[in-house]
Amino acid sequence: MNGRRGAAITPGNSVNRFTLCVPRRDIYVGESQAEARAVLQHALSQGYRGIPPEALITGSVDEVTEKFRPFGEIGYTEILVRHLTNDQPKVLGSLERLAAVRAARA
Repeated sequence: MNGRRGAAITPGNSVNRFTLCVPRRDIYVGESQAEARAVLQHALSQGYRGIPPEALITGSVDEVTEKFRPFGEIGYTEILVRHLTNDQPKVLGSLERLAAVRAARA
């Protein structure tokens, strides 16, 4: 996966080429939809970073795979992620399931 190519305009109107533009999303890939929803609700109840809930990506492997599909359709091949929780076992589980999401998108 290689992201999208583009250009950035810098002060003085010069254009610098860069080779990778990667969207970032805050996510949680749950063991199930219900477990992912519980993690999301907990994060929101703690005032999660002030990000609108509709901008967060949560769900089971299949659901997150579908939510990532539009990024691929417009040319993105990489997504930088941050997890909605700092609970290490949950983050490690989500990362493991994220590998399944990536495999499904390949």
